[in-house]
This record gives sequence, C-alpha cells and structure tokens, in this order.
Amino acid sequence: MDHSIDESLWDAVTVLKNKRKATTSLNTEKRNGNVEAVIKGGAGLEKKQQMYKLDNDTESLKQEKVTLSIGKQLSKLRNEKKLSQKELAKQLNIKAIDINTIESGKSLNNKQLISRIRKHLQKK
Repeated sequence: MDHSIDESLWDAVTVLKNKRKATTSLNTEKRNGNVEAVIKGGAGLEKKQQMYKLDNDTESLKQEKVTLSIGKQLSKLRNEKKLSQKELAKQLNIKAIDINTIESGKSLNNKQLISRIRKHLQKK
C-alpha cells in the first residue's frame, strides 16, 4: 500500500505573520496577477443581494383606493335606508370609521368589505 501524496493536487499557501508585510506582499501579488479573488457566499451575501434587488425594484407596489363613485353609491344606498354610518357599522359588526373612509374614497380597495356592505344595504 503506497502512502505517498501527489503534490500536484495541492495549492501553494503562503502564511504571513506580520500584517504589514502581508498587506504589501499581497498587494505585490495582486499587481503581478498571481492572486485570484474568490467571493465566498453565505447568509450575508445573499441578504445583500436581496436588499439590492429591493432597492432597485422599479415596480410600483401601491394598492388602489376605493373610487369616490363607489363611496357615493354606498352612501346613497345607506341614506335610502335611513341609516347613519354608526348604525350601519353596528349592524355589520365593523367600525364606523371604516364606513366613513370607504364613502369618502380614502380607504384601500377592500372588495370583500365593500361587497358585504353593498349586499347588506340591498337586502333590506
């Protein structure tokens, strides 16, 4: 059984103990083109890449708001039933401010809530 090691498979490694010499020696090797830069991965690099993608994302992520026409329609239906915003909110078990923001067009477009309000007002 041969225990000899094939030295052609090994890379030369230089260990320098003096930091100043190490820096100047490394810089000299860089200038000569004898140093190969290798980027090591890891969680830190992956996180930086994700942040870079987020920072350079050009897609607009704004949510659309309720149009004023929808708010006016709901307000008209509510007034036909002679209900205040507070009474309607109590019947639907939601906050009166939610009714107010929808009717004024300041709310985000919550289609489920708007549908629920509309169905409730049309069934009476």
